[in-house]
Amino acid sequence: MAFNTLEPIKIDCPVCDIRSEHQFQFETGADYKGDETGRFCLRFYKVGDKLAWWPSSDARYPLWRQYTENGGDSAKEQIEMTCPNCRSSLIVSLAFESLYIIGVVDVRISVQAEPSRGAADE
Repeated sequence: MAFNTLEPIKIDCPVCDIRSEHQFQFETGADYKGDETGRFCLRFYKVGDKLAWWPSSDARYPLWRQYTENGGDSAKEQIEMTCPNCRSSLIVSLAFESLYIIGVVDVRISVQAEPSRGAADE
């Protein structure tokens, strides 16, 4: 699977309420194909950056929409992470609009792994 990396951003954990810095790998708009600037993967981005992709005039431009909602220009990717402070399993939603990285729009507790409180004390 091709991926790119979002440079570190600060995330507030909804469990322990501690802010920490995280770096994310994401698949939206990542492809081993590319243009004269290189492959569309293994790149580093910041919030607000536009993903490298074919221009809208290129017949391959719509291929990025495989990651979008209803084939439009908006996408959200769900990324799993662990809070480094309380070790809770979290899901982060990273939003994209017309190939631009909007940023993290949601952080929630993973339903697969609710944090256990006091289990080690029993």
